[in-house]
Amino acid sequence: MHRNVAALTGEIPTTPNQEDLFNFFAKKRKFPTEEEKNKKPKIEAVPNDWAAFYRACYSAPNLSGIWKASYGIYGEEYVKVIQKGHSLEAVKITGDPHVPAGKNTFKVTMDRYFETGKGEIHLAEANYKNPRWGEAWLLSKGNEAFDVTWPFQTGDAQFLCTLYFTKENCEESIMKFTTPSIQSQ
Repeated sequence: MHRNVAALTGEIPTTPNQEDLFNFFAKKRKFPTEEEKNKKPKIEAVPNDWAAFYRACYSAPNLSGIWKASYGIYGEEYVKVIQKGHSLEAVKITGDPHVPAGKNTFKVTMDRYFETGKGEIHLAEANYKNPRWGEAWLLSKGNEAFDVTWPFQTGDAQFLCTLYFTKENCEESIMKFTTPSIQSQ
């Protein structure tokens, strides 16, 4: 009965051959026919779409640079963040007994709006024993601040730890760690 209805509406030829059936199902399943495959695509740019695209690209924060955060009892530490597209990687400039300077401290992939990201944070016991990567999340607060949060467990207790990163006075402060002291003669 379905065949007769389809034949009456002209969708399937009354005596279909293999090519007719292929073309019928290709149209239903959105597969391109040979004719459509050979057709050159027509490129149309809608100015509003391009404008929105460029606004989104240029309004995304650039998180590359030197950042500082308070690492609890170890005080302020500095990291260098390298941003490549939506990926962020931070390397410690100053370290602590758990993760020393020169080691990656976190790696995160940001969402398309650069508001949040998910990745890993470098964890270790004192004296860099048992280094491992744990799950972490980043919350961006624009170009001047972001937070990195991760779950931490000790014994039966579980915590959420958060580092608050800022760029405030980083460039001047880091000079004391990277510039050798000049002694007067």
